[in-house]
Amino acid sequence: MQVGTQGALYAPVPALSTEAANPISLIFLANRAFYQGEVTDPWFNATSVIESTANGNVADELFQSQNPGSVLGCTEQIQFW
Repeated sequence: MQVGTQGALYAPVPALSTEAANPISLIFLANRAFYQGEVTDPWFNATSVIESTANGNVADELFQSQNPGSVLGCTEQIQFW
């Protein structure tokens, strides 16, 4: 990506840097949700146990991600027939 005269501002990792795929999209997930079970999917990664309380009593274990956000990189390839 060329921005002004400052040169490349963003350089993707080699797995996303290919001439056959363009453009590159970055999708951000702000994940502060609570889950009733452990979620090991890398995108959500809710594996930290917290205790929920209802009326001051411990009700259930909930799971939350340790990371406040995740990023997913995607490429597109358009092919004309």
